[in-house]
Amino acid sequence: MTRGAKKFVYGVFYLFIFGVFLYWIFGGSGTTVSQNNLSIPEGSVTPIAVTGPIQIFKNGDLSRIALLAEISNKNAEYGAETLDYVFSLFDKNGALVDKIRGSDMIFPEESKFLFASYEGTSYNIGRASRASLDLSPQWVLGSELIRPYLSLDGSPITAVTSDGIRVEGSVKNTSPLATGKVRVIVLLYNKYGDPLFGGQTLLERIGSLRTAPFSVYFPPDPSILGAIDSSKTKALVSLGD
Repeated sequence: MTRGAKKFVYGVFYLFIFGVFLYWIFGGSGTTVSQNNLSIPEGSVTPIAVTGPIQIFKNGDLSRIALLAEISNKNAEYGAETLDYVFSLFDKNGALVDKIRGSDMIFPEESKFLFASYEGTSYNIGRASRASLDLSPQWVLGSELIRPYLSLDGSPITAVTSDGIRVEGSVKNTSPLATGKVRVIVLLYNKYGDPLFGGQTLLERIGSLRTAPFSVYFPPDPSILGAIDSSKTKALVSLGD
């Protein structure tokens, strides 16, 4: 082989090695999204969807507002170990009233509810008429998330007095492992099944094959006290952040 031919062969070889190196770094022709040291091929993750309208509840004296949104993760392989979210409140003209920030998590192929509460001036709460929700998931492989088996241990009990409303119940963990934080959202309804207001509490930990009590208190509000049907109270349970 002549000297010139050798140079040509070596040049082609080194170009091939360099091309393989670039492919390994940049993932070929497709771009990747990297979160929490996890590289996800572009287009392989379906964004978390907000299913249905965001519900807005206001108390009678316009001192508190509650927001409820159902979200759904359609991805079978990916979950969000941390799911930061922002509820934005707007008036009827589209002007921003305020923002409410929070954090949660979501498993692969899970649907769940996000709840937020806000206390402000009666002026701001009175003019808030619609809301939007922005989600910022930190994706991880679903195999890294251990999904517990959580359920209500019987129906919640709603006590209505002139001092307010208290909803109590318990959550059972039938998993072989202890849970992290557990979120319980409580919704109050009238006799027609229309939602009146909502609240939530966070349980720190539930041991394996154990139950834990929860209690959510609602201050006295004539508009709610006069309309509530305690038999229709609902409690929603999910693993929280």
